[in-house]
Amino acid sequence: MPRSTSTYNTKRYNCLHCSQSFSTQGGLTKHRKSTHNPAQFLPPSTSARDLPSASASQHPEGPFENVQEHGGDLDGAVPPVVESSQYHPFLNTIRYDQDGHPVPKNAPPGPSNADNKDWKPFQNRVAFELGEFLYKEEQMSQRKINKLLELWAASLVEHGATPPYTSQQQMYDTIDTITVGDVPWETFSLKYSGEVPDGVTPSWMLANYEIHFRDPHLLVRQQLNNPAFKDGFDPIPRRDLDCKAGRKYDKDPVFQKFRWQLFHKFLAFVMHSLKPGMTTKQLVRCPDGYYRYVIYCLGPYIANYPEQALLTGIPFTNNFPRTDIHELIAPDLLHQIIKGTFKDHLVTWVGEYLTITHGKVAGNAILDDIDRRIAAAPSFPGLRRFPEGRRFKQWTGDDSKALMK
Repeated sequence: MPRSTSTYNTKRYNCLHCSQSFSTQGGLTKHRKSTHNPAQFLPPSTSARDLPSASASQHPEGPFENVQEHGGDLDGAVPPVVESSQYHPFLNTIRYDQDGHPVPKNAPPGPSNADNKDWKPFQNRVAFELGEFLYKEEQMSQRKINKLLELWAASLVEHGATPPYTSQQQMYDTIDTITVGDVPWETFSLKYSGEVPDGVTPSWMLANYEIHFRDPHLLVRQQLNNPAFKDGFDPIPRRDLDCKAGRKYDKDPVFQKFRWQLFHKFLAFVMHSLKPGMTTKQLVRCPDGYYRYVIYCLGPYIANYPEQALLTGIPFTNNFPRTDIHELIAPDLLHQIIKGTFKDHLVTWVGEYLTITHGKVAGNAILDDIDRRIAAAPSFPGLRRFPEGRRFKQWTGDDSKALMK
C-alpha cells in the first residue's frame, strides 16, 4: 500500500494582539489565554480632577496618599497577589499622536513603523519559524539540528532545492544578526588619577577599567514601544500593597576610596541619558500603540545587603532630581530577614548565650538536646524534617526558612 502523503499547511491563524501566528485554532486559543489575559489591575474609578486637593497635613507622605484603593478579583484573570492598589491622583493618561496632539477617546492608535512582512535577516517566514522552533521552543541540541538539516537536504536533492539552513551554525549566525529593536553596547573607561606612591605601584592604580553598558534611555523607549506588553501595561503610576583581581588591597584605604569613586562615576555616567527626561516631559509610543508624555524617575534598587551597604555610601543619585538612594533601597529578604535576623543573629546569639551562661560543655549539651527535639519532629504536610538536627556546615536560604517554621 503506498504511503499517504500530506502537504504543508499554509493556513495561519494570526493573533490580533501581537504579531505571532499559529497553524491551528487551538494553538491560537492557548496563546491568547496564556499571553493576553485581562490586565492584572483596575483603573482608577475617579478622575484626577474629581479628587480632593492634597495638603501637607492631610497627606504627610506625598500625593500617593490621596488616592482610591482597589481590590477584588477580575473575571477571567488570575487574582493578583496584592491586597490593594493605590493610584496616583494627578498624573493622567492622555493619549497623543506622534506629533503631540491629543487624540479622541475612541480613536484607534496610529500605524506602527514595523513591517510585519519583513523577515530579515531570515530568508523568509519559514526560515524564521524554523529558527524559532528549534532554538526557542524545542531548544534542540546542535548535533540533532545538524542531523535534521542533513535529512531535510537529502529529501530535497531530487527537487534541486535546499532547506532554509545548511547547518546549525548558519542558523545561529542568522539569529545573532537580528537587529530589530536592538540597543547597541557602548564602552568607556576609567582610570585612577590620584597620587602614586614611591616604589612599586599597585597594579590597580595603572589599570584601565572598561565599563560596558546600553543606553538606559533607549532601553526604556524600546520597552514602552513593545506591543507584547500591551495587555499588562498600566500607564498610571501606582503602588501595589501586600500584607578576578584577588583581594590583596581590600583593606587598603586608598583602594577602598578609589573603588567607591569608580562605582559612583560609572553609575552616574550610565544613567545620565535619563536625566533630561526627569525634568522635561518626553513623548513616547506606548505598548497599546498610543503616544503619551512621560517623566522618568529611578525606581527601587534591588541588591543583596553587602551591595546595599556599598550603594548607600556612594550617593550617585545626587546627580538626579527627586532621587535618594536611601529611599530606593529595597529590603533584602534573604540576607536581612531569613539569614540575617534568624540564622546570623537569633541562632548564633542563642548559642553564644548558652555558652556564656552555662559554660561550653553544658551549653553544647543543651544545643544537642535542641537538635534531638528537631530531629524527633514527626512528618507533617508543609514542614521539612531535619533528621540530623540543625548542625550542618552550610545553610541555604531554604534551610533557614524550613527551620523557621
